Amino acid sequence: MNIFIQSCHAALEFDQAIMFGMMGHCVAGNFDVGSKQRPKIVGVTDISHDVQDAYVSADVIVLHQCEDYSNVFRQCCAKMGQRPVILSYFGQGCSVQHTHVASTLMSVPNAYVVCYSRKEERMFKALGVPDRKYRMIRFGKLIDDYRLHGGWNGVLPVAYMTCNSVERRGDGCGWPLLKSLMDTQLPVMLSGKETETLKRGIGELDYEGIKSMYRNCRCFVSLGTQPAPLVLTQIEAMVTGCPVIVYDNGCGIVDEGLPVVIARTEVELDCIVTQVLGDYSLAVSLSKKADTQVVAEFNMGNVAARWEAFMETMK
Repeated sequence: MNIFIQSCHAALEFDQAIMFGMMGHCVAGNFDVGSKQRPKIVGVTDISHDVQDAYVSADVIVLHQCEDYSNVFRQCCAKMGQRPVILSYFGQGCSVQHTHVASTLMSVPNAYVVCYSRKEERMFKALGVPDRKYRMIRFGKLIDDYRLHGGWNGVLPVAYMTCNSVERRGDGCGWPLLKSLMDTQLPVMLSGKETETLKRGIGELDYEGIKSMYRNCRCFVSLGTQPAPLVLTQIEAMVTGCPVIVYDNGCGIVDEGLPVVIARTEVELDCIVTQVLGDYSLAVSLSKKADTQVVAEFNMGNVAARWEAFMETMK
C-alpha cells in the first residue's frame, strides 16, 4: 500500500516510516526535513510532500495530532473518500477535541484511531466509540538500535533527563520540580534544546548522543509532559534497558501498567533516585525485571503486526 504520514513529530515520523517500510508499504509524507532529531531515511523522510498528493495517490493517510487535528481529521476523511484515515493519538488535545474525534469515528466510515496509551483506549470506550474503530498500539522501536554496544550498562552514576525548552515550556514539562532537583546534590544531567544555560544542562544531543546517554546513565528520570500519560523518551530509555523513574504528574502514567518506578511526591522522587544511584545491583535488578514486558510492548516487529492486523479490518 501507499501510506502517507501527515506528520508533526520528527521522532515519530522516523519510527513509523521505518516500520511501514518493513511491512512492505511505500511511505511518503510531509516530513520535517530540516529537523536534526533523527537521521533521514534516504528517499523517504528527506523529502517532504504536500498532503494534496496523498488525496490523489495514497491508500491510507496516517495523521499525527497536529494543530487543530480534530478538524483536520474530518477534512482528510472527506478528501480520501472510502480510503482509510488513521489518526495517530499520542497524548495531546482537550476534551472538546476528543469528543469531536469520537463523533467523527462514529459517523464517518473511513475514520480510525490508533492510540498509544491505555488512557486513550479507555477514553474512546467511555465516549461510546465501537471497538472496531480504534486500537491501542504502543510506539514501535528498533530495540537492537538502542542496544548497540551491549545496551544499558549504567556505568555513569548520574540520573539522566532530557526535555526541549523545558524552562520556557514551564509547568507543563515539570519545570518547577526540575529546578528544585537541580538545586539538590543529586548528580542530574539534562539535555535538550535551550538547556545549555541551565544548571546541570548539557545542551541538545544528536540521536547517537541521546542513545549513548540512555546506555551509560545509572537511571533515567522523567517528569512527564502534560497532558500526555507517557512520553517518547521514557519509551526510548526503557527499550535501551535503562531503569526508568517517573514522577506522577497526574496525567495517567500510573495506570499504564508499564515497568517503571513511580514517585508520587518530590521527596519520594529524591529518595528513589538517590537509592538507585547508590546501589548498582538495584539498578541492574530493575533493568532485568522490566525487559520481557518492554520487548513485548515496544519491539517494532510486534507493533508492526498489530498495525497490520488493524489495517486488515479496514478493507
